[in-house]
Amino acid sequence: MTLYFDRRLRRFVTVPGLDGALETLTFKAGDVEEVIIQFGQSPDGAAPSSVVSAPTWTAENLGAGALIDIGIKASGDYSDGDLLAGTSTYVHDSDANTYTFNLSLNTTEINNALERVDADDTNDIASLDDCLFELTYKHSAGADYQSSIDDVVATIKHDVLSGSEGTPVNAADPDEYSLIANTIQFLDTVTSQTGGTSADLDSVSTVSLALGSVVAFLDGDSSSALRVYSLDAGTDAEAAPDIIRPDDFNGSTNAKVWRLRTLASGSDDIIHLTQAASGSITAGTYTKRVLIENSDPGGHCSVSSGVFNLATGTYRVEGSAAANGVGQHTLRIRNTTASTDAVTGMQSTADPAPPKTETITCIADSAGSLDATQFYLFDEEGGIQVWIDVDNDGTTAPGSILARSLEVTGVSTGDTAADVATAVASTIDAHASFSATASSGVVTVTHDDTHTVYPAYDNDTGFTFAVTAQRGLPQETRADIRGRFTVTSATDDYELQHFGRFDGGQGSDFFLSYAGFTAFLQLTKES
Repeated sequence: MTLYFDRRLRRFVTVPGLDGALETLTFKAGDVEEVIIQFGQSPDGAAPSSVVSAPTWTAENLGAGALIDIGIKASGDYSDGDLLAGTSTYVHDSDANTYTFNLSLNTTEINNALERVDADDTNDIASLDDCLFELTYKHSAGADYQSSIDDVVATIKHDVLSGSEGTPVNAADPDEYSLIANTIQFLDTVTSQTGGTSADLDSVSTVSLALGSVVAFLDGDSSSALRVYSLDAGTDAEAAPDIIRPDDFNGSTNAKVWRLRTLASGSDDIIHLTQAASGSITAGTYTKRVLIENSDPGGHCSVSSGVFNLATGTYRVEGSAAANGVGQHTLRIRNTTASTDAVTGMQSTADPAPPKTETITCIADSAGSLDATQFYLFDEEGGIQVWIDVDNDGTTAPGSILARSLEVTGVSTGDTAADVATAVASTIDAHASFSATASSGVVTVTHDDTHTVYPAYDNDTGFTFAVTAQRGLPQETRADIRGRFTVTSATDDYELQHFGRFDGGQGSDFFLSYAGFTAFLQLTKES
């Protein structure tokens, strides 16, 4: 048989893409049933209600390390006992998006229930009716288990031609199988606490419901707040919302009440680290952001001079840091003890203020040392490679990713810094975007356009570059970091480090929700 499990609806459906739930299945005792399961999703919130509109279905493969369990339990059995039949072994076909199980129905549990293999041939039972078929799965390794919301009613019929099936096996109970007895049942039709109607919690029948059962619903009496109640033994008087007496309460025969349970916020596992002070970034290196501990109610973290140590466990991280005028910039959490990156953030860009004038301090050539060296200059159209051909003797231009280049041909072997500056200035001045002059080995470049983004910088000439006047202010942006990492040693040192392409300030008062913070890091301890 082939079954379709809709991950959006969390149930088996009769037709992939339609909302209709699969309600019944029939099996034959003694057989090995090939069960093929395909996971997928119907259109979100708007699946067609009939085949008049062609259904759509997106078949899916689960993630790496997925765990899937299927099983059948006897009618009314919600305990953690043995299954009638069950398996967690499958063959995955990634092309067909299917998972194939061989579900043995020749089990000791089924045979005993049907009186199928005992010595008395007159007491056999025709079928096991109203059994419950259920699926539970982990989407990937490390994910939480999820189970089908709707149980499928299963019938296991006594076989007619029996006796050659071989030795029955035990229907092992799959590990962590999500039975109704050990899950929270969401009551989607309940929207109120009391009132005696089918939409009220007090109307839910509890006579046959086990003590300790836990239910949840969205309470319309309290702005659709999520309420979680456990069914406890007791004769407490009704005191909504904390205590709800079921309508079928009886002090002698059904002394049970619904007790409101508080959901833990998990705030003890959240750590806030911040930096309020501004500072500077050195171009091309990772700069430590000097964080301080803002809050750590669970006591998982200690901080000193921006270095933090964490209790062992897995942490989810979210953070940001502001910077201005540094060009491309990014964050990382660095384990400085192990010299490894725990988490690396996304790259952002904080453009420097456009240069109006800048200087290039040249050096002298020594025996052709400047030949085929280069630096980069920028105008409104982008980057320009400026390279030196000492003695103009046909040297091949050095490699560059830039489409445009300027060749400096006026430098001779052994030229002084002043001579080199004169030749460089002459070449740059001939370009329409710049005006350039030379004096005592220093080239002064004036940008004639108003849209230049980056200042000039060196590749391998040994020249020194500086912006002496700017147009406007540098751009300020933030770099974000998100991810997860595991701490295996509480003595390892960690830092939040910030990389920028150019020298620049770190900004101030950037985060509107955390006024005054220039860097912010939130660590949530998961385990």
